[in-house]
Amino acid sequence: MSAYTATTTYRRDVYAFAWPTAGNHNIKVVVVGTAGHPRVDVDAFVVLK
Repeated sequence: MSAYTATTTYRRDVYAFAWPTAGNHNIKVVVVGTAGHPRVDVDAFVVLK
């Protein structure tokens, strides 16, 4: 999925997931760079309890 856009977009969720059980879980962010977009910026993770 590419979140690249030439215009500014605020508050865009590009991924959401819910685990079926409570507990500790890991999230791995992997950058699959392309020639025009070789990085990713993570602004926040939101945890709802």
